[in-house]
Amino acid sequence: MLKHIIAVVALAVLGGGPAWGAKVFTTALVQGDTGDSVNCGVSNAGKKDLLVAVQLVNGGGALLLDNSGLTVVAGGANRDQQTLNANPVNHFVFCRFTVLEGSAKDVRASLCLRPGGAERCALSLDAR
Repeated sequence: MLKHIIAVVALAVLGGGPAWGAKVFTTALVQGDTGDSVNCGVSNAGKKDLLVAVQLVNGGGALLLDNSGLTVVAGGANRDQQTLNANPVNHFVFCRFTVLEGSAKDVRASLCLRPGGAERCALSLDAR
């Protein structure tokens, strides 16, 4: 029995998932259009800085944006942005956030869709 437990723990540690203890948040899938901007934003409600991987993923599972080291200072916020191109597969997107360092309970994350690069969000979705 002990050998089985050790084997399961070894597979979990060596597996290809996120870093040990990492927490992943995603938004719902949204539809944009060519020239729309998508912001994947993270706020930090805690007292210690966070390190977050931020990805914008299309409906086919391909990464349109991949930032593996976005720092979010305590009490602050940060974001990454991508403009959608003419490929229709890239018009259906969601944001994925992986907390690499810091407390996942302090993370507030969202997607903001800005039509044609407008200054304001036309649509905002929270991640969970």
